[in-house]
Amino acid sequence: MKKYTGNIALLGNAVIDKSYFKYPVIELSDGTLLQNIKVPKNLDNFLSRAFKMDLVPTLYVGCDNFLFGIEIGDGRKYCATLSIIYPILALMCLIVLLPLFGLGLILIKPTLAGFNIYFSGNELASQGFSKLPWRAG
Repeated sequence: MKKYTGNIALLGNAVIDKSYFKYPVIELSDGTLLQNIKVPKNLDNFLSRAFKMDLVPTLYVGCDNFLFGIEIGDGRKYCATLSIIYPILALMCLIVLLPLFGLGLILIKPTLAGFNIYFSGNELASQGFSKLPWRAG
């Protein structure tokens, strides 16, 4: 997980998906460009607040350009978490559907993404971040 700190100089126009907003570009004051960042809906308000109030946030970006946590300049920390039930159910479906003409292969990416969200969120939560449940739809 990569950590980026600095004022948000530019927050691009977000594209709305089912469970996240996708920002084509986020530029920090030091010139760092973050491209195609997926921000969970529950963290987007905090990202917007940091931009509008000119706070100095720290963004925690994981694989597949997901923003898993944000530490706002005033000391508050928030992270997106997912219950372990969802990735385990996806893994069970993957195992059951694999012998059926390889249909389980379709579930590999969502299963890995679910475990990634679960472990990244819990890693940040262990560092004192407030947990916000990941919401789809």
